[in-house]
Amino acid sequence: MTLAAALLFGTDEVIGNILTAYRIDILVRRENMDRYDDRLQLKTNLIDSYLQALEFIKSKWPQKFYQDRDGNRKDLRELIFRELVANVIIHREYNNATPTEIIIYEDRVVATNPNRTRFRGPLDLETFDAEPKNPNIRAFFNVLTWADEIGSGVKNMNKFVSSYAGGARPMFIEDEPFQSVIPMVVHRIDDKSDFYLHLCQLRFDQLGASKIAVLSELPLDLSLKGIEDLDEVALHLVGGWSQKSGEFPDVRFLTNKELTVQELKEVGSWSEKSGELLKKRARVLLSTLLLTLEPITLEDLSNTLGYRSKERYRDDYVKPLKDIGMIAYTLEQANDPNQQYLITKRGKSFIGGSPI
Repeated sequence: MTLAAALLFGTDEVIGNILTAYRIDILVRRENMDRYDDRLQLKTNLIDSYLQALEFIKSKWPQKFYQDRDGNRKDLRELIFRELVANVIIHREYNNATPTEIIIYEDRVVATNPNRTRFRGPLDLETFDAEPKNPNIRAFFNVLTWADEIGSGVKNMNKFVSSYAGGARPMFIEDEPFQSVIPMVVHRIDDKSDFYLHLCQLRFDQLGASKIAVLSELPLDLSLKGIEDLDEVALHLVGGWSQKSGEFPDVRFLTNKELTVQELKEVGSWSEKSGELLKKRARVLLSTLLLTLEPITLEDLSNTLGYRSKERYRDDYVKPLKDIGMIAYTLEQANDPNQQYLITKRGKSFIGGSPI
């Protein structure tokens, strides 16, 4: 209670004496990626910190309006960033000397916050149970209506980010530190969908027009925006897939030797390039993710990919992807005869090269 009161109402001198390392550091990195283009450092009480941080972050994004159920127009930046700023203030571990850091990029806002972990990994926004880490600070912010009831703020942010960025989804990763990734711009796969077929060596008729339409609408890593050279895109995506899957030994998204863009251009057809970039296991994993863009049975999956034993295919490829949350059942009962598989948001992020 004493610490909460000091942080909310204390002078800068009092706060500095109690928590000498306390700081909220907000950096804009759009041109100067090594340092920053603009910066706001806050070491003041939480009320002023909230107001100053919110205005600073809002000012870096164009205004877009949202109409609520009552027909009132509201600024989406306000709705998104009030939750972000409130969350980093309310749920910070104040006994940790690491500063809160919020970085504003061209396409996203990333916040890292000192944290007491309960588990490690991304939050499922539909099922997670929030935990009040600083209940006195949270109660005060609730009275000011600067934060929603515990848990609901994160779920609301999911809705508002989707409206602002055309379907993008925020990601919250429980770890030390806690990380919030708020995408603000969407760059879609669009006409690069054929390129994915080349990479995993699937035919158009195997995937089908409706799944290709879904694929074309998926977000693509913004760092690839404007890059039309598919060889360069391929190297970026394959390298990212290999790195991300390294965190999950059972998946083993295996790639071949590292190539330069020039070396890849000299390979020849995309069938040959696919063989140079990806080992068979990686192609099957990628094919499985693409085939689950719409609900599909295990039998149809294994038949499409030419596996005689659907049980072996399930154990080698489907189960590892399901265990790490890239695909999921469509029905609760695992042995339901109508059971199908469907890609998750995490799997879609993986395909597009975005953080998972």
